[in-house]
Amino acid sequence: MVTHATRSFVPLRGCGRRKEGGIYAECGLSEHGLPVEHFLVDPPLPVDADALGLTSIGVKLVEVAGVWHIFDIVGAEHYANLADFVEEVRVMGASRRLAKTLDFAKLTADSKLVLLHRRAQIDNTADYFPPMGRWIPPSWHCPKRLLEHEAFDHFPAMCAGLWWHDLEPEGAEPLLEPAQEAATPTRVRRRMPGFHYDAWVRPAGIWPRYRLAVFMVLPITNLAVIRAQDGSHRESAEVARRAHLRVEVCDA
Repeated sequence: MVTHATRSFVPLRGCGRRKEGGIYAECGLSEHGLPVEHFLVDPPLPVDADALGLTSIGVKLVEVAGVWHIFDIVGAEHYANLADFVEEVRVMGASRRLAKTLDFAKLTADSKLVLLHRRAQIDNTADYFPPMGRWIPPSWHCPKRLLEHEAFDHFPAMCAGLWWHDLEPEGAEPLLEPAQEAATPTRVRRRMPGFHYDAWVRPAGIWPRYRLAVFMVLPITNLAVIRAQDGSHRESAEVARRAHLRVEVCDA
């Protein structure tokens, strides 16, 4: 589980409200859980979507070392910045919809939610650091606290910390701060439907080269079935119970 975060927000996700009768793989929040950074893949793991049969819509069960995992591409149409999704998990936990046609019987307590994003891997990371104004800028940190990403004598090939320095200007509100060097990127507040967080827009003049990659691997704490007024959730619950996981029927 992810550490429970103190928050006050409308529980609305970037991808909208959950659908009646839908089945969702969840990673819940707990006061005794681990921080969201624990679950990040740093550096991210580039993936060939065609080789694994991954598509932008729906999920795919992939077997790794005898265990079936849920591979899911997080859509940029709802989460334009990869940090949008990570911060949502921090305050709401994860909830990803599963098709009723999925082979739920393959899912066990060892199955994981493997999350990918088409902006996870930034190939031209060396372009980002010089505009930050210093070799290791005050705003910079590696979320995994990897020594080679923080106390480096060269630019790292990729670090997850760049996701918080790669926000699109659209939808970001500049924050008033003391005078900065002209080359220092702008710190902004990014507002999502149910919460907000602070980060930095991409340095001016940078044209990122992205690749699809795994950026987070989460445990599946339970499957949630969303109650439907017409009672159709009962069929969904029966399908979900084929999995060797706890199933909860709940309101959206």
